[in-house]
Amino acid sequence: MLIPIIVYDSILDITIIFNTTSHLPYIIRSYEDHYVFGRSSNDLLVYDYAPTAGVQFPRHQKQIYNNYAQLEDSVVEQVIVGAEYPSDYFQGSPADKDTLLQAAPIKSPEYSHAELSERNSNLIWGGIYTGTLANISAIHPIKGLTNVWYLKFKDAPNYGQIVVEFEDAVIVADAPPHQGPLVIEWVRQTLGKPITHLFVGQ
Repeated sequence: MLIPIIVYDSILDITIIFNTTSHLPYIIRSYEDHYVFGRSSNDLLVYDYAPTAGVQFPRHQKQIYNNYAQLEDSVVEQVIVGAEYPSDYFQGSPADKDTLLQAAPIKSPEYSHAELSERNSNLIWGGIYTGTLANISAIHPIKGLTNVWYLKFKDAPNYGQIVVEFEDAVIVADAPPHQGPLVIEWVRQTLGKPITHLFVGQ
């Protein structure tokens, strides 16, 4: 029985498992603390190697989550060695465009690798959420029910928040971790009542 060679980097928290026959990398494994699944493995499978300019290059790549969920499956059809690019090719968008972040991502204790992977699957990092109370607009979405509030964040258009006010308490629907503190502060300043319940949606 052939025993695979396994190399672990404690600084990057990445494990590389080598193919027992070819001795080339087969699995590149990292771990994430997922909000739902907890400690999870995120594997990049690389295989179907072909020589390219004297280097073995994996043409087939798969991303497997927790040893069973396939997230991506891609095939590299062409590898170009020594390609030439304009000097400004990797500079990103001009300074007056906000479609791409101008600076490289930085580590933040507020953002786990799992969240970055799940929420930024388009591979564009939008940066740490920097919203403020001034970005919140609050309305009563149901006519006649002035105790029901709908909060909308102008800088996070995909996010809406329901808040239900009672005489001595407030119920808040589930809030994302980065907008949640602003919701708490809005309730404190606007309603002046404690949040007593969190309604978790499915």
